[in-house]
Amino acid sequence: MITTEYKINLKIDDEVFELEIKDPSKKEKQSLEAKANESMKTLNELQNLNDELSLNESIIKTNSDLIKQNSALDKTKLLLENKELLIRNAAIKKDLLSLQNQDDISANLERLFRLRSELFISGEDKE
Repeated sequence: MITTEYKINLKIDDEVFELEIKDPSKKEKQSLEAKANESMKTLNELQNLNDELSLNESIIKTNSDLIKQNSALDKTKLLLENKELLIRNAAIKKDLLSLQNQDDISANLERLFRLRSELFISGEDKE
């Protein structure tokens, strides 16, 4: 297997930093991907719940507007749908609270990026 390393000299305010960046090994890459997938799964779940919550709120608003606008309309069906959506929204909000909070997700991603930099960046001036 061929490994690639890049030597980089970075000059900032007359100070030169020497770094080496290498490509990940297959094992390192798999480890990082597994950790990233864990975080992405949680982020996707949060996003899906937020999207569903937003859609439900939009439907509730539309139904409420229809109820106000049309007096000949059978309002019972729309009111029941709104009730079901409100109950579902309460469950979604509870699920959102039970998932990892955003600080945990941010901390996991920060650890992932730190691990990645430790694995792939080296050199005299690595900090």
